[in-house]
Amino acid sequence: MLSWGMGRPAAPAEVYGRANEAATRLAPNTRRLWRSILAMEGLAVLFPMGWLMVTQRGWPAGPIAAGVAVCTVAVVGVCWWLRWRNQQQAWSRTRLLAEVARSFEATAGWPGAPTRLALGTAPSLQPLAEIFAAAGVTGEGEWHRLREAYLTGRIDDQSHYYRHKAEEASRDRRRLSRYVTISLDGALFLAVLGLWLGATGSMRWQLSVFDSDLILGLAGAALPLTAILMQLLSGSLELNRRAGRYAQQWEFLQANRRRLELASTREEAVEVVREVEQALLAEVVEWFYQAEHAEVFYRTAEAGAPAGRMALTAAPESWGARMVTRVLSGTGVALSFAGRIIFGRVLIAAVASVLTALLIFSRAPQDVVQRSLLRTAD
Repeated sequence: MLSWGMGRPAAPAEVYGRANEAATRLAPNTRRLWRSILAMEGLAVLFPMGWLMVTQRGWPAGPIAAGVAVCTVAVVGVCWWLRWRNQQQAWSRTRLLAEVARSFEATAGWPGAPTRLALGTAPSLQPLAEIFAAAGVTGEGEWHRLREAYLTGRIDDQSHYYRHKAEEASRDRRRLSRYVTISLDGALFLAVLGLWLGATGSMRWQLSVFDSDLILGLAGAALPLTAILMQLLSGSLELNRRAGRYAQQWEFLQANRRRLELASTREEAVEVVREVEQALLAEVVEWFYQAEHAEVFYRTAEAGAPAGRMALTAAPESWGARMVTRVLSGTGVALSFAGRIIFGRVLIAAVASVLTALLIFSRAPQDVVQRSLLRTAD
């Protein structure tokens, strides 16, 4: 993982290489975890329906109880683990570092500090621009040569990226929409089948054939649930926003590529470069602030966002200070885990056990003969 302490002149090329590698690694891992969480939430919804079959079909209660408990504990545990890891914030921070460093590298030699001006809407990120500027290229280059390098290394490269990502987001959205359509069509089929069975006089006999009641109940609940989960996954992956935003950025770059090619003076070229950098960095800065202030995976720490932004540009600490910080941070995480996870959830489990025991004893037969007839297993 990239270290956030950057209180020194940092070479843009070096930072871009490290941050881009970390962000590329975190992106699929984070999205994969979203899919896993939704899948576990779906199982946590469907497993409790098995309790209906314990008395109706004689299903063993042990596996049903174990499945419900495992799914519930898995959902709670993964959400708390993700909140502890802050994986979404780590992804957005590494991507921000990579794009800012890439902007400084692409505009090296251009007058007017385009990257620093592009970060003007994010005051807390200005120290980051100063750090990169301190290690940047001094002086100005010949603008015709800079223009050709900028066209191929910045605009063309970003245009290809946006076009590819827009197509990828649209393809993922179509696939999820197809799953939603199939799920709803299946639910409609079962609904019509249920209407026909309900309209007959021998409904109980027909429902017992081929376990029709079990199919109508479990499958009828699973299919709409699948459609809901697919829609939630599309929202979690921001497919609509990404497809539209990437298409807009691609059109913007194509129009400004033409403007830069037709620029006859250095001032015109500098103005185009400044507008392009402002548009490119505005997207990643907006996403960064959204991720910093979003409540992802039940994150409750309100003071984490400003502290996280300041950590990007904080001066490196000494070895002793880093060790003290890590010890204090680890102690805080351990206490929080013990207080909120262990004691809080153990208290919930204890209350549920007491209430269940009281319910069992209150509904137990009071007659001595009836008590003697109960099996030990019951």
